[in-house]
Amino acid sequence: MDHHRPTARKLHPSRVQELPRQLRLRVRVRWKSSSAFNGDKPWKAIRARGGIPQVVQTGTWGGAAALARLKKHNARVRRIRCWIEKVFGTCKRSYGLRRMRWLGLAKAGLQARLTAIAYNLRRTVTLLHAAA
Repeated sequence: MDHHRPTARKLHPSRVQELPRQLRLRVRVRWKSSSAFNGDKPWKAIRARGGIPQVVQTGTWGGAAALARLKKHNARVRRIRCWIEKVFGTCKRSYGLRRMRWLGLAKAGLQARLTAIAYNLRRTVTLLHAAA
């Protein structure tokens, strides 16, 4: 019966008027969707058919003061965050860290450590060539 459960992929946001037809099930369906379904009309249609709307929210709590604190925090950590993301991106792209090769937490940790060692060795060689 799970294959009849409505999902956000089955209904394009421009076809909100067809939403009740998609929710034929009389059970309490959790309707998970993107912010395209955020609003009064889609929520009423979902609730009218017995669904529970669970839509991604894009706003913030705290208004302008919270946004100012967030921007100040991001300005402080931007350089470090960019540096760290560069390392993780390189490890994912070039050193196979996109997927774990082995099952288990210990072996996954080993793979992450070996990847870090390989990255550091390669970076050391690059820095030594640049200094020479």
